Amino acid sequence: MTTAASRGARLKSDDGGTRSGQRVGHKLKKPAAKVSQTTAAKVPAVRGRGGTRGNRGGVSLKRPATTSRQLAPAAHSPQRKKKANNVSVARGTSDDYHEDSAALCISTEDLQRTCFSTLLRNAGISLEVRVAMATCTRGCPAERLREWLFWHLAEGVSLIYLRWEGLLADEQRAVLAGPIERGQVILTAVPKCKQSSAFQAVMVRQVKFTESSIAAARERGCKFLLHLDDDELLYTFDPNLRIPAMLKRHVGSTRKCIHFENYEAMFPFSTRTARPFSRAGVRFRSDLQVLYCNGKSAAHLGSEGSVFCSGVHSFCMYDRTFAAPLPEYGLHDDCKGCSHPDCRIDEAAAVVLHFDCPSFEEWRNKFCARAAAPLTQADEEEAAAFPFKKQSLRVLAKAHEEGHVRKEEQVYRRWRCLPGRKEEKLADLMGAAVQARFASRVAETRAQWNCTLTGAGTGVSPEQLSPQPSKQPSQQVTQQLSLQPSQQLSSNVSQQLRPEPSQQPSGVGCAPSLQPPKQPSPWLTEHLSLLASCQPSSIDSVIG
Repeated sequence: MTTAASRGARLKSDDGGTRSGQRVGHKLKKPAAKVSQTTAAKVPAVRGRGGTRGNRGGVSLKRPATTSRQLAPAAHSPQRKKKANNVSVARGTSDDYHEDSAALCISTEDLQRTCFSTLLRNAGISLEVRVAMATCTRGCPAERLREWLFWHLAEGVSLIYLRWEGLLADEQRAVLAGPIERGQVILTAVPKCKQSSAFQAVMVRQVKFTESSIAAARERGCKFLLHLDDDELLYTFDPNLRIPAMLKRHVGSTRKCIHFENYEAMFPFSTRTARPFSRAGVRFRSDLQVLYCNGKSAAHLGSEGSVFCSGVHSFCMYDRTFAAPLPEYGLHDDCKGCSHPDCRIDEAAAVVLHFDCPSFEEWRNKFCARAAAPLTQADEEEAAAFPFKKQSLRVLAKAHEEGHVRKEEQVYRRWRCLPGRKEEKLADLMGAAVQARFASRVAETRAQWNCTLTGAGTGVSPEQLSPQPSKQPSQQVTQQLSLQPSQQLSSNVSQQLRPEPSQQPSGVGCAPSLQPPKQPSPWLTEHLSLLASCQPSSIDSVIG
């Protein structure tokens, strides 16, 4: 069997690493070692997983060594040291202090009672162009899930394919119940997922799930499919330009990939936060990101022919994600993801905002899972290439040592918190603008609900209006959110969730186009019933 390393296939990463042990502009000092055939079989190589961080145009930008001046000064004072050693990750927030905090926090009721498609149509916003999104997540906190779902539904995303690995807490179930019942979220629950949290293994599952979602979204009449993580927002610079209107200009194009630049959030230090996306004090790196710097994309499903993932950052007309690079494919085999002009067009009207680890607790949870996972040689190369990941894994691997909490906090503050490093390049966009957008969208949804309750502007009396939706999820949604380990996977759901290897994504789908009804449609009822009979381990084997 040919190993991943010997094929020379490269994989884009969050932090811009490449599978072949080579970064754009210079080689890694550590030579690439052979990957065992067993490991390679479990985790195939993925093309072009990330751009090089701190390296533009082939010019190597060296990072200065960490100094006491660059770390938070308080972390080195004797008084601070004593306090830091006793710090608990359960302590309260330090930056959710605004007087209008309660008004800005997205509630579960905002997601349960708001029909976003009706809201947008009443506001005169066309939903002629349907936009879908595919996301894989593991243990997304309810606070982040609420804001993330609300943002994209309010900005015009019609359908979200969500693969959830691990158990769902009651609060997370409540957040998802409303969008699922309206048909705006299609959940693939994998409650007993024990697959690796290592970098490469996660990326492989993301690619496979996204490609199955491409097929399903096309069948539902969606023209575009975004691939974003649960810590990313697609932000249009014009507040009056929603996502469907921004993408509509690309309808009729032959390009497969609509590409967006990415900014990376830097936060005021907080142990925990109830508002990971909507804090005014956040700033954004526009260059020299410590994670990926090569953007994210939307697949153009309305174009003729097949559309494939090109790693997790781009899309391409060729299925090259797991293939070794060949000269005849040129920029289609770009290690950062397909950048060929026949496939990709850059869209400057929007940017992907990456809110990685918005609190100390989330950083700790994320990298504890990474540190506990068995890492392949490719994972080791990626961590070695990027100081943020390397230092995070190293400090959390020694969590049992005395004084480790202070060291952990130093690493988190240096890479994820303000004021950052001396060489930071910050965007003009600030967290206050994102916060203001959230506030505007929240006001719209609550005003619509108040009008519904009073009958204002509807031409009917309150008694003629539909009753207030129950805050309790329906029986069908409860079944979908509570898959039992002993249940079996039906052949129909297998076909819906994953195309046959011989088929192209353009020819496979789940079901006819679904408009969000007030009550679950017959198709949705059947879909939920089928999902209720799924065995999570079987779903996982189908999806990835």
